[in-house]
Amino acid sequence: MTTTYEQIIGTAEQRNLIGRLIFVRFQGAIADCMATAGYYYEAPPYFDTYPGWTTMGVPSDALALQPIDSSPTPGGLFDASSTTRAAAAEMVAMDARLNPGYVAQEGAAARSRYVATIGECEPDPTTYENLRSRLPDDALYHEFRDLLVSVDENDLVRAHLREYGKCMGAAGYEAESPDDASALADAAFEGFMVAAEADRSSTSWMAAEKVERSLASADRACREAAHAAALDVVGPELTRFVAEHSDALATSAAHWESLAAEAEVAQRRIPDLVGEFGRPYLPADLAAAAEN
Repeated sequence: MTTTYEQIIGTAEQRNLIGRLIFVRFQGAIADCMATAGYYYEAPPYFDTYPGWTTMGVPSDALALQPIDSSPTPGGLFDASSTTRAAAAEMVAMDARLNPGYVAQEGAAARSRYVATIGECEPDPTTYENLRSRLPDDALYHEFRDLLVSVDENDLVRAHLREYGKCMGAAGYEAESPDDASALADAAFEGFMVAAEADRSSTSWMAAEKVERSLASADRACREAAHAAALDVVGPELTRFVAEHSDALATSAAHWESLAAEAEVAQRRIPDLVGEFGRPYLPADLAAAAEN
């Protein structure tokens, strides 16, 4: 199921790579243009869109088929801790940074010209902005999504899902659906958008993580029967879908593979684009490559 979904929208690894390609096409064009205009320019720090994700899972509105995790998992229903840490680091990096090319300009007028030139140097949006959001086959995506979402309407699956709220209530949580439970985990991390407060060793952070772990464990216990029934229901339909759309799935997968291959090369430029300030924030693989 996840394999089929990732043929349609790309794997987490591919989507991160394509995010890097988007960054290079946009920021690289600006850097080249600024250099031609006689300016030094550093791109802002780069952050992956899906940090730590190993899978894209399934569409978020297919509730019963959401992967069951007994502990918080990046990209899963309960990933508030990982997304909050990533967002906090990104916010601090952006807040702390002033482009050295801008700082080097003397006077308000010179700095205004510098900023205006950046705007003039921005590339045509068609060269970068939809690389990841434009699916090669929208109809294929919607048919697959509808197939998975429809499983929630199966009588047995729906009967199990109706018991979810009662089960979560017994565990101490007011959550009528998995979405409600996920929202409770998100709420536990409100206010942690500063790196110092997102310290894993702080008492408040550890308390929020405890809530998230507890919710993930309760969700597993309360959704296990619905999930198992949903897998039984979707199995034959998934087999049919894959057989009927084998050519389209292969074409879609090849699209993402081609973009990811281009990104593998393009990403090598990111350490130079972000400069000395941005290098400490690089994803581990890019940081390691920059050192070699």
